[in-house]
Amino acid sequence: YNEAEVYYTEALETQRRVLGDEHQDTLLSINYMGNLLRNQGKYDEAEVYYTEALEAQRRVLGNEHLNTLDSMSNMGNLLNDQGKLDEAEVYYTEALDAKRRVLGNEHPSTLVSINHMGMLRNEQGKYNEAEVYYTEALETQRRVMGDEHPLTLNLINNMGNALRNQGKYDEAEVYYTEA
Repeated sequence: YNEAEVYYTEALETQRRVLGDEHQDTLLSINYMGNLLRNQGKYDEAEVYYTEALEAQRRVLGNEHLNTLDSMSNMGNLLNDQGKLDEAEVYYTEALDAKRRVLGNEHPSTLVSINHMGMLRNEQGKYNEAEVYYTEALETQRRVMGDEHPLTLNLINNMGNALRNQGKYDEAEVYYTEA
């Protein structure tokens, strides 16, 4: 990651200089830098980049542009990683509602956001609600992308977790075995 950070920094500095701070490609790179820092566990630094990207994307691209929606999800992921579940919910909900409206319920990005809501509900201990989100995402994902797609397999595992957390061990085992 440290080596990658050097290259990300260089690319971002060049984009800022050549394209400007609010060019769509620069904003993507700012968001990617946030992803890299989040993956390194540098949450405070990541939040600075995510905030910059999201604020500029809202202003330049609008609240319903796919890049803006992905940045909302990334901010939700960061907050979720930090255990700030109520704050994460705000971003996850806004992203999911907009993705449903703009992209439809079967778009891969929408399915990822439905999965995020399931994971959040699971983290909040709202296992029944998590199961509802996972069921929706899994049924659609199977139909659209098939049983062996990586997100499908992830959703199958997540469903097993939600069922296990409810004490439905036999049902959970079926999902774990499939995953």
